[in-house]
Amino acid sequence: MRMFYWAMWGVALAPWSSEARPQFRSEARPAAERQAQVSGLVYDSIAAAPLSNALVQLVSETDRSIAVSTLSDSLGRFAFASVAQGRYVIGFAHQKLDSLLLRPTVQRVIVDGVGNSVRISLSVPSWRTLSAAYCGLPGQRAEATAIMLGRLRTASGAPIVSDHRAVRARWRDVFIDGSGVRSVADSTSFALQTSDEFALCGLPLESSVTVQAWLNADSTGAVELEVPASGVLLRDLVVATPERLHSAGADAPDTARADSETPRARRRSTATVQTIGYVRDTAGAAIARATVAGPGRDAATRTDSSGRFTLSHAPAGTQTLEVRALGYIPRRIIVDLPDTSSAIAPIVLSRVTNLLSTVPVTARRSFAGFEARRRNGVGLFLDADAIRQRNPWDAADILRQLPGVVIGKRTSFSAKILTKFGKQSCEPSIWIDGVELLSKSKDLDAFVSVESIRAVEVFNFPAEVPRDFAGDPFCGAILFWTRE
Repeated sequence: MRMFYWAMWGVALAPWSSEARPQFRSEARPAAERQAQVSGLVYDSIAAAPLSNALVQLVSETDRSIAVSTLSDSLGRFAFASVAQGRYVIGFAHQKLDSLLLRPTVQRVIVDGVGNSVRISLSVPSWRTLSAAYCGLPGQRAEATAIMLGRLRTASGAPIVSDHRAVRARWRDVFIDGSGVRSVADSTSFALQTSDEFALCGLPLESSVTVQAWLNADSTGAVELEVPASGVLLRDLVVATPERLHSAGADAPDTARADSETPRARRRSTATVQTIGYVRDTAGAAIARATVAGPGRDAATRTDSSGRFTLSHAPAGTQTLEVRALGYIPRRIIVDLPDTSSAIAPIVLSRVTNLLSTVPVTARRSFAGFEARRRNGVGLFLDADAIRQRNPWDAADILRQLPGVVIGKRTSFSAKILTKFGKQSCEPSIWIDGVELLSKSKDLDAFVSVESIRAVEVFNFPAEVPRDFAGDPFCGAILFWTRE
């Protein structure tokens, strides 16, 4: 990878600690010698805002013991008063530089000795500059795509000694041409060779990408990240590698396979950990019986009355947790789980509001008609025993593999439900206890919990739908009935 070293004059910055850094010498100077002020601004070109709390250092070129330091204020300003005549170098250090995989940069300052103030501008490199340095994408090409920068780490903190490591991002691009609208899968990958740092180039701006890293035979989860409008996505990735795989020769794939295989086809971390956390609402109150799911069905649990949960078999490393509770907006969070048991920060869910208009209810369609409709033999019917045998994970999972019902790919936290009749398919009306959902199949679990469902009726054909539940005249209907 092309690293971005900006040591313009080959002068390293002085130590950062206040105890170690020397100050200007206090010996007497000739009366004719004038001192000047060196001041300026530190600017973050990526965030388009001043950079506060940057450590700015001014060091003499001829005498390294002459050095001063200061921090930029909330507006990015800094100043050194009473700087003697001479030649200096100035630079700054900040966590932002480290996250961009950059080393502190320096530039020359000349104090002329006649008392003139010196103004200096220091900055974090722009998105364009980073794209050119890391990806070789100058000009308009750099402006049209984004980059992802980060480091690959092990969950145990052990050094990475294997050369068999890779990072990959995937996404889908949509094109409009003479043949219509086309969706094309695209990807970019980077094979780490001599360092733990990586740069993924050519990412789509303001879009979602799925990122995964590999180390030997282990990998992170496939995590979904949002590419910011600033064009620079910063995220380290953590891979849990058992000690037996820390050597280069243990079950090590080549990077070409990492490019060609899908994340599902490769092994995930073989190390599992116990993870403890809490689920809260925006007021800080505990949310009981919230579902917390990690990668795979084995890593799933529910919160207790205090909002506490424990995942006993979650894969270590960078993983995605999905959290949902009845009446709350679901959340998907990305966590870095160490090789040992760990606690994560409380997860906050917001309540669902304004999904349905207020409707005065004077009567309610009764579940009593379920048996009568089942005896008629029109439609598909699942009672409590049939639902229990399916052992569903969520409401949509109850309908999986039923004749004429198609469960679409889950995107975000919703899975589209379709009914088929002949060669046609459509999105049916969804009814819960006789009340039609205006959002149809959008995230059923926000309205009904899978544990509360006692019966389901499915009508694939519009003509099959009972008159009391005729919502969409061109599609079928699905009725959910909950326990009293």
